[in-house]
Amino acid sequence: MGERTTGAVAATYGSLSSQDTKAIDIVMDNVQQRQQRHDVRIGTRDDMVTGSAGTGTVLEGLQPGDLSLTEILKSKAAAKDRRMALNADEVYDNFLDEGHDMAVKVTQFIDALVSFIPQLSDMSDDVEALQKKLGKHQIDPYRLTEVHPLGTNGANEVSTQGLNDASTDFAEQIGLTNEDKLRDRAVFWHGDGKTYNGWLTLKRNLAGLKNMLVSFRYAVPVLAPWHLKWTGLGRIINCFWGDREYGKTDPSTLAGMARALNIPPPSDWAHPHFYKYAHLVEVVATGHMLHCWETHFGCDNLESYFKNIVETRGKTALPSFAELVEIAKLLVKRFASTRAFEQAVGPHPMDDVISGDESVSESAPIGEKWNLPAIPCAEEKPREYEHKDADWVLGNSILLLRDALEFLETCTATARGDPERAWETYKACGEHHNYATYLIEMLCLIELELRARARMALMDNWLVNLKGQPGHFQERDLMQEHFNFWLEELSQHKGKQFDDHWFRRTISPHVHRFLRIKDQMEASVALKPRRKEHTEPPKTNEIREAMRLCRQADLHRRHDGRLCGSKAEDHFAKGYKKLAFEGKLEKYIEKSLAVWRSENVEREMPEGVRDLSVYLHEPIHHDPDTGRLVI
Repeated sequence: MGERTTGAVAATYGSLSSQDTKAIDIVMDNVQQRQQRHDVRIGTRDDMVTGSAGTGTVLEGLQPGDLSLTEILKSKAAAKDRRMALNADEVYDNFLDEGHDMAVKVTQFIDALVSFIPQLSDMSDDVEALQKKLGKHQIDPYRLTEVHPLGTNGANEVSTQGLNDASTDFAEQIGLTNEDKLRDRAVFWHGDGKTYNGWLTLKRNLAGLKNMLVSFRYAVPVLAPWHLKWTGLGRIINCFWGDREYGKTDPSTLAGMARALNIPPPSDWAHPHFYKYAHLVEVVATGHMLHCWETHFGCDNLESYFKNIVETRGKTALPSFAELVEIAKLLVKRFASTRAFEQAVGPHPMDDVISGDESVSESAPIGEKWNLPAIPCAEEKPREYEHKDADWVLGNSILLLRDALEFLETCTATARGDPERAWETYKACGEHHNYATYLIEMLCLIELELRARARMALMDNWLVNLKGQPGHFQERDLMQEHFNFWLEELSQHKGKQFDDHWFRRTISPHVHRFLRIKDQMEASVALKPRRKEHTEPPKTNEIREAMRLCRQADLHRRHDGRLCGSKAEDHFAKGYKKLAFEGKLEKYIEKSLAVWRSENVEREMPEGVRDLSVYLHEPIHHDPDTGRLVI
């Protein structure tokens, strides 16, 4: 295979830059590995080797001028006033598609039912048709993304100077050695939250430099969303796990379900294992949805209910797909909406009395008054919206289902290759401070600053597909994490630095090929490809257990005064309150406008000096919120 020189990727970029329909972008991340010293001697110790890794990916489906740097800079400048005027009400009213959110949850409720009940399997094509109607920007499902891993370097991107060094190196590897090489074309730079924030800081520090290449004005930072999705999962786990003392007895918490499903608590609450707890959230959400159907049909066993209909009255007696859609709309309003939560912990809604028909009410059915003593919650004072007859068990389950369905929609939209559909779910990120600010910046970029053609180019290439098969799309930062895993393993075994010539020129640029070489060798001798993952057992028994727990607690009926020790927090409402009433949005917008104020101030670059970033760090200042000095 031999060495793959820097010039190979540069030649690829050079050929693409002369084309109108293709371009290249970069995703980057830090790599680190502790190298153990097995030959213990005086003066030897384990070392933490750090560096940066990046991958160039070819953008497809472009039209001439889509990534025109001149036009993108003009568009960003023209949107300055809109950025200044942005407020929480505008975000909520203009950039959140509530109709789409409702359609997504309706589809999820129907999909859960049709997938679980054999008698309804004929409706699977109708469910798929609903899924396709949800599409907003479907990438060609058979597109095979062309990737070009770049040579690693020893720069630590955690620091601003390290990020500058790493980015400059990657830019040179794709042929951007001087300003003329840009050819008036912008380049998307993707990264996780820390990298994205570092890019915003770097561009702010270098904004006054005249040179487009050195100031990185050609670069358009883009938040790669897998780490955002992981953060969202962690929020769900921490919010809905339940009180550490009483959580295991509260049927509305994840802890109670996890114990029954033999899933232990996370060992790291800040970063729970993604696949293990994504599985938990999926099983619990499915069990909740199916129990909602049971509650609506008034049966104790959903499987027996439909089986009995077919055996006694025939398949023609089954509800039609259109009828199920209408029922699903009602169930979403009752059990997976913010309004439903407010009704569960507030006074009795009046629509039951007005309509006189509980079957069409948008409120949860009324159960018997809760006679068991309430298990106290760690909170001493009731919340301002809490009623004395609040059913917190029902309220917790509603919030859990609402947020879990958002997370599952993110996973579905990503795998199907619809980044615009996934983008709708990113906006409901909760109260995580860092990612909330990152998403405000991304919202300004996508909704306000990028012109339509550049926005289309981003959406058409935000996700990658390394197999060229439907359902195998993934985020760029997840792809880079997979590459980093093997790079870090090889660094450990070989005892190499990430900027070592052999590692940089031989291993790193071929990491993607190393992962595929075995499949290619098997294919060359006509061997059948072997699955690399373990066979996943069906989730049916786990879903039945989740349904049993819901049924046992009569979870989706309102029981006045029911409290089992946990009160979940509505993070969406809490985040909106911070943005709208506590001035968080205005403060961030004011801070972000610093880059605009400095762009028109050019700093002279002394002769022979290529990089002034070391002189452009912002001064140390005092953060009144944390009481600390910030560099």
